[in-house]
Amino acid sequence: MSGRGIRRRLAAVWLVFLAAQENLIGIPPRTHDLPRVNLTNRQMKGTFFLSVVLIPALLAVVGTAVWWRQR
Repeated sequence: MSGRGIRRRLAAVWLVFLAAQENLIGIPPRTHDLPRVNLTNRQMKGTFFLSVVLIPALLAVVGTAVWWRQR
């Protein structure tokens, strides 16, 4: 059998297989429940301060120190 003949045969076998699996197409997607995070007001303010103020300020200080040293 030539290469084309083998590919056609393989394609035909896959089409038959996929047609037999038609009932699997209608399975609905899974739904995922997102985990809830309950924070107190103090925890929310601390998280905000840490992520918006403290970490960027620390990176700015380290970046400035590296720049100053290499200057």
